[in-house]
Amino acid sequence: MRWTHLKSLRWRHCSPRNRLAGGSVPRDGTHARQRMRRVAAAPAPPRAASQDGFALVSAIWAIGVLSLLFVTYIAAARYRAIEALHLAESARAEMLAQAGVTLGLLDLLARPSAAGSSRRFGHDGRPVTCTLGASRVAISVADEGGKIDLNTAVPTLLATVLNRLAPDRQTSTLVLKSILDVREAAATAQRARGIASPEAAAFRTVFELGQVPGMDQRLFQAMLPLVTAHSGSTGFDAEVAPSAVLAAVAADGSPVSRTEAGGRLPPSYLAVSPGRAFVISSEVVTGLGARYAQEAVVELSDALGDGYAVKEWRTGLQRDLNKPTARASNC
Repeated sequence: MRWTHLKSLRWRHCSPRNRLAGGSVPRDGTHARQRMRRVAAAPAPPRAASQDGFALVSAIWAIGVLSLLFVTYIAAARYRAIEALHLAESARAEMLAQAGVTLGLLDLLARPSAAGSSRRFGHDGRPVTCTLGASRVAISVADEGGKIDLNTAVPTLLATVLNRLAPDRQTSTLVLKSILDVREAAATAQRARGIASPEAAAFRTVFELGQVPGMDQRLFQAMLPLVTAHSGSTGFDAEVAPSAVLAAVAADGSPVSRTEAGGRLPPSYLAVSPGRAFVISSEVVTGLGARYAQEAVVELSDALGDGYAVKEWRTGLQRDLNKPTARASNC
C-alpha cells in the first residue's frame, strides 16, 4: 500500500500532463476543453493577406503597363497613317503642279490653227484656274520680255526701279553700281574668250541678285517679281509687263496702264519682247489641303531639238486658290 502511494506521488510530480494541468489530472475532459479555450483565446498567426495585396497591386500595375503600351502602339500607328496620307497628298500635289507646267508649255508650243483661235493662257502672267478631280490648279504663263533684264537693261531703267524700291538713295546707288560691276566683269570675261557664251552671263538667275553688295532682303523681295535674267532686252514690253513693273517705272509713282506706257515712259525703257523666254507657274491645292507651287523658266527656239529648253526650275509663289472663280473649268 505504501508502494502504491509512492507511485501516485511520483505520477503527480513527474507527469507532463500534471505539470500542464497545475498538478492534477482531470478525468472528465476538463483539461481538453481548457486547452481548446486557451488556443482559441490566443492571437492567430499572421495570415498571407499582405502577400495577396502585393500580388493584386502587381497585377493591376502590369495591366496598366500593358494598356499604356497598347494605347501608345495604336497612337503611333495612327500618326504613321496620317503622316503617310500627308506624304501621299504632297506627292500628288507636286505631280499635279508639274502637270500644270506641262499644260502651259504645250500651250506655248501649240500653233494657232485659225486666225480667230487664241491661246488658252495669256502671256501677261494672269493665272487661269482649273480643276483636276478634287484639286484646284492655277496656271499662268508670263513673257519674260515684260520684265527688266538684269544683264541687258539700260542703267537708267535699273536706276528708276531702285530709286523707287530702295529705302534711301545711298542704297539704290550702291546696288546699281554693284549690278553694273558684275555686268562689266562678265563682259570682260566674254571678250577674253572671244565669244558670247550664255554661261558667262552676269546673272544666270534672278536669285543671284540677292548676292550683290548693298542688297538687303526687303529690297530683294520687292525686286524679285520685276526682273529677269533671260529676256535679253534693253527695256521691257509694256503689252505683257506685270502691273508691278508698270508701277515701279512711273516717274510720279502713279500707275501706268499698258496703253499709256508709250506716252508716259521714256522710249529707252520700252522694247518689243522677242517672245523667247517664258515663266510657267503652276500651283495646286488638293482636296485635302496639300499645296505645292512650281515654276519653270523655258526658252523657245526652233534651233533646239524639242523646240524648247528648261533654263531653271524653282518653287513658285503661292496664290489664294480658295476664292471662287468663274474661270475654274476642267483642266
